[in-house]
Amino acid sequence: MKYIKILFITVVFFTIHSCKERITDPDISQLNYEIVFTSNRDGNDEIYVMNADGSNQTRLTNNNVKDWFPKWSPDGEKIAYFSEINGKNQLFVMNKDGSNQKQISFDLNIYNGYEWIEWSPDGTKILIQVFSEQNIRQIYIINSDASNQALLIEGNYPNWIEQNKIVFGGNGICSINADGSNLIHITDGTVFDFCPVVSPHYDKIIFRSFRDNDSGKASLHIMDLDGSNIKELSKKDPIIKSTFSPSNNNILFVAPETELGYYDKIFRVDINGNNEELIVELGSVQSTPVYSSMGDIIIFSALSDTELRIDIYVKNLSDNMISKLTNSAGSIVPKNDYPDWNPAK
Repeated sequence: MKYIKILFITVVFFTIHSCKERITDPDISQLNYEIVFTSNRDGNDEIYVMNADGSNQTRLTNNNVKDWFPKWSPDGEKIAYFSEINGKNQLFVMNKDGSNQKQISFDLNIYNGYEWIEWSPDGTKILIQVFSEQNIRQIYIINSDASNQALLIEGNYPNWIEQNKIVFGGNGICSINADGSNLIHITDGTVFDFCPVVSPHYDKIIFRSFRDNDSGKASLHIMDLDGSNIKELSKKDPIIKSTFSPSNNNILFVAPETELGYYDKIFRVDINGNNEELIVELGSVQSTPVYSSMGDIIIFSALSDTELRIDIYVKNLSDNMISKLTNSAGSIVPKNDYPDWNPAK
């Protein structure tokens, strides 16, 4: 879930590289399709792609309704995203160059602010969470070629454990096969555990829980895949999806800097709960930070400290330098958001 917080501004000073954006006259022949994102620069939310240095920003969708929350397929050849159809948000898939845009979900209820897209490891299926007419969260599984749409189970924030097995939040943290069989309660549900994320090595799960925090707020936890060795990693409560590093050793999460803090920052902690550190304090972070495939760079969006706009930034973890990739105009509140890094790049 995302929150935009517009408050009195405290200016924080950083070393930031000059903006590397190339908005006009993109050279499509030099487009590497490394980053996909949403921008409202042309009047409403549309899907764009750009290179890792911000060059060749190119629009892929062109509709009179918003298109947003793009997610790369595992092979980097397709992009899943949401678009509005007849007043409801539905799931679409297109090729990485914007061709063959295809609706693959029908008559579902996908709420703004609760977006969730998870491709299966082989790219043939997609998990999303929706709300029923009774306002109950449900998990749907959909073939990426639109050949099948099925309600899997009531629950939230699904992730793939393997090609045909899923972990999700419900009555505790649970797992289930992709065909709906073999439901297993990984945690017992006596406390509220939710928002699980599976590690790249498929051996750990991080999740939010109220089990160890006397403040009445959730905090970040980790456990083995079978539910053993549960440990609190941080007293802070991540407000959006946390992220494992490709090496499986560290976790990025977004949370207020202090308990009374108003701006959400990016923190890093290792899988043993040690060495928690603030690594991005620029503005108010709006999106889940995403690692590059090599794990040396992260990408994120943030609400500026000094002006009313959201832009996309990258941070090089080797030299700690931050670069701003977008600086578009064309809207009362310019927004460049939901960046995702091509896993094949």
